[in-house]
Amino acid sequence: MKKPIKIFIALFLLTLPGLIDAQTATNLSQFLDEINNVSAMVSRQCDTSAVYLLQVKPLKEYSVFLPRFSAELEKDKIKITKERSPNRIILSIENIGVYYSKPFRKWLLSNFEVQREISMEGSYTIFTKGKPLKANTFAFVKKDSVSYEDLKSLETPSLAFTKGKIPEAPFLTSFFEPLIALAAVIISIYLLFSVRSK
Repeated sequence: MKKPIKIFIALFLLTLPGLIDAQTATNLSQFLDEINNVSAMVSRQCDTSAVYLLQVKPLKEYSVFLPRFSAELEKDKIKITKERSPNRIILSIENIGVYYSKPFRKWLLSNFEVQREISMEGSYTIFTKGKPLKANTFAFVKKDSVSYEDLKSLETPSLAFTKGKIPEAPFLTSFFEPLIALAAVIISIYLLFSVRSK
């Protein structure tokens, strides 16, 4: 293969922004996935013949988890009621948050990305006939890479726990990006025509 063609291919690969990513899950949906995992742990310890009242603590902040928690338990044949019951399942969320790393690039001219970390810690207690019979703790950490530009849209404004501290994008990198892109295009065009003329 001729040297100009190799250089052209190398430049093309360096400036390639990457394949189109699948739609990124929101921070809330990531937390709801963790609630699915907790409900699976709880359902293995419940009596399928009993009827349970569900509670989430603190209720004000985390009531959004109650419908998913209930639905997942019912999938596992656990009977749920909204009435008073001596059988209860109390889910306590003790530590929850979203954390973002410093922005980075996967490719030379690709968009900035950050590593997102979703974490949730807590405990649950299963009461049977008014007595706490089973208790356990849980802790989940999930990490992935997301587009820096999408961070605001991944958060739910009305739910504080879905929001993390958004880091600032490096100024110099953003300033020189158009110059690098322009230079890459000029070199690519030059190489393309120089190869065709030979």
